[in-house]
Amino acid sequence: MEPRQGLMEGPAGEEIMTHNQFGTQEVPAGFALPKAAVKLLNTAALARWSTGWQWSADNSDNPFVTIHVADPETREYFKYTWHSRGTGALRLFSKIRQAQAGAPWVDAPSVKAAEFRVREVAAKNS
Repeated sequence: MEPRQGLMEGPAGEEIMTHNQFGTQEVPAGFALPKAAVKLLNTAALARWSTGWQWSADNSDNPFVTIHVADPETREYFKYTWHSRGTGALRLFSKIRQAQAGAPWVDAPSVKAAEFRVREVAAKNS
């Protein structure tokens, strides 16, 4: 999956319309960003939120990916991790949210609810 003019290819060739704040990263063979991750990243990018994703592997070389979306104005921050440990396929593993910079991290809502929140904040800011 090579980046093209600031875009990156997601599952089934779907383009991610965002800049990865963590730079270009090699995607593990046989893996792609989950569709829910792509949808949240695109929703956040359209709302002018900061976005990024990081691929890594645990000590047993099981790939995982963490996506980050944050509103630069309110400093609200969502972080979701999908892991392949034990399944061989990416499954949502953890989800945390910070209401503003310096606030405690708490359990985040579903990815779909986070998309709604991104759109809600964008509507208030426009």
